Amino acid sequence: MFYEEISDEKLHDPDELSGKWKERVLGKDVLENDLRHLEFLANSYGLNPRPRLILIVEGTGEYEQFPRLSSDLFGLSFPQLRIQIENLLGIGNFTGKKKFDRFGALERLIDKWHALDTLVLLILDREGDAPKIKEKLIKKASSYYPQRTVTKAEYIHLWDKSIEFDNFSHDEIAWAMTEVSLQEGQKYGFEKYEFNPKEIAECEANYDAKKGNPLGTLFSEKCGGHSLPKTKLLKILVDGIIDFPDKEFDKNGEPKRPISQVLLKVLRLASGNHQPTRFQVWEENQESGYFGDLLENT
Repeated sequence: MFYEEISDEKLHDPDELSGKWKERVLGKDVLENDLRHLEFLANSYGLNPRPRLILIVEGTGEYEQFPRLSSDLFGLSFPQLRIQIENLLGIGNFTGKKKFDRFGALERLIDKWHALDTLVLLILDREGDAPKIKEKLIKKASSYYPQRTVTKAEYIHLWDKSIEFDNFSHDEIAWAMTEVSLQEGQKYGFEKYEFNPKEIAECEANYDAKKGNPLGTLFSEKCGGHSLPKTKLLKILVDGIIDFPDKEFDKNGEPKRPISQVLLKVLRLASGNHQPTRFQVWEENQESGYFGDLLENT
């Protein structure tokens, strides 16, 4: 149509000359499925807006800071790599309620996106039934492609304790909490408290996922009963990473902190997840073990 518009000459439809070449290239029955046909066509020209990777995080702090850390530390934006980030708003929305979500609230979402060749990664605290749900998801057969599991163990990252304790020193956390105390004190009218590394070390030593956030308890005790804004704390901690980027990498150029290592894995997986342009490629992707471990006797 474009050629005809600029030249006043109408070209033959390719199918009039070549028969069923599209079916041979795209796969059997693809032409009868308009949506799949259009998706493969869009993928061929890099025009499909579907994300290559969906990153699901537990809370607002991670939702705000992961894209920022990617852009400022690695120089790559999430939209640039077609990464979509989603906020769970709490671990309970991962584990779900047994009455309604037998295998966890996100099973069908992960399974569906993996069947569409979009990789789903989760970064969560090790709380509640999260470890049990992870074990179920990495062993359960996919509903969309039963020859593989719903997902792989490496795509559900659980911090050993929390994002703060796993990634930042006691000195860094004490400094960041002092900064939060200063900002919150100016806002609510209480004096800044100078937190020290020993207090943070005691919090980590007494950490129990079932008892809540020990840093929040400490902050409340020392700051007149005021709550610790975790989003503000994480922002200040990430500020420390971004302000001194040269300290974040080893001599081989690899990041030192787990948070940066996990994020780099996300960026690499997204950049390498090319969308299929025909049915055969989609099928090869599904049975490659990329989206889930292959199951025996299937």
